[in-house]
This record gives sequence, C-alpha cells and structure tokens, in this order.
Amino acid sequence: MKTYPFLRIVIRLYWLALIILIGLMAYPIKDILWSTENANIVNIANVSTSEGPPIAPELIAEIKLGKTLFKANCGTCHNRNMKSNMTGPALAGVKERWSDYPITDLYSWIRNSAALIKSGHPKAIEVYNEYNKASMTSFNSLTDEDAAAILTYVESVK
Repeated sequence: MKTYPFLRIVIRLYWLALIILIGLMAYPIKDILWSTENANIVNIANVSTSEGPPIAPELIAEIKLGKTLFKANCGTCHNRNMKSNMTGPALAGVKERWSDYPITDLYSWIRNSAALIKSGHPKAIEVYNEYNKASMTSFNSLTDEDAAAILTYVESVK
C-alpha cells in the first residue's frame, strides 16, 4: 500500500493543532485551579497603598517562613483558609482569642498544648474542652520566633 508523504504531514499538523488548541483551552482552567490557594493570601510583595508605606521586607520574609512552617506542621489539621474548622479549629483571630494572656502562652500552646493543659492554664483547658478533648500534636522543635511567624502568616490570610 502506497502512503502519501503529504497526507502524513497533514495528519501531523492536525494533531499538533489539536494539542495546541487543548492547551489553550486548559490555560484558563490552570489559573483557576492553581491560584485558589494564593487568592486567599494577601499579596504582600505588591502591597503599596496610599494609606501607608509598603510592607517591610522583614515582614514579607516572616510571612513566607510562617507559610512554610504552617504547611509543614499545621496544615494537616487546620484549614488553609483560616476561617473554617477542620480537625483543628479555624485559626483566624487566634491572637485575639488569647489576648487575655501573654503571647508566650500562645507560643507554648502551639509547641506543646498537652503540657499547658497539664499546668492548669485556663485558656488551654477551655480550648481543650471546647474541641472534645482532642489533643493537638506537639511541636517541641518550634521556637517562639517560629510560632510568631506562623501567627503572622495566619493573620495575613484574607
């Protein structure tokens, strides 16, 4: 059977055009799928309003560190949108909920909630009872600076 080189070229061009068309159609879908996580986070790098000066690079670095630490330690139990409960409670407003106590108490809670509950801390016991006595994983390797970075990241999510 004789094949025509011209026909092979036309078929290859057809497939190439089809692949390009599928890629063009999928491009907007990619933006929707991949941008949902970042849509909830304040775009710190581009923040510059007439209300005040741009955000300091140190704060941007702290938020990035906090995001990394959140994903590695907190993201399996706490919702990324910070507004909805998952296994753990929503984290939006956590600093305000702990505002009657020193910030170091909240850092201690983040690192080792069981130890804070055992010490009889009133807020720790309240949260523990509110969430059906579910224990939070201990993160003893986190420093106060790490906990502060996580909280800064939590506050940056809008």
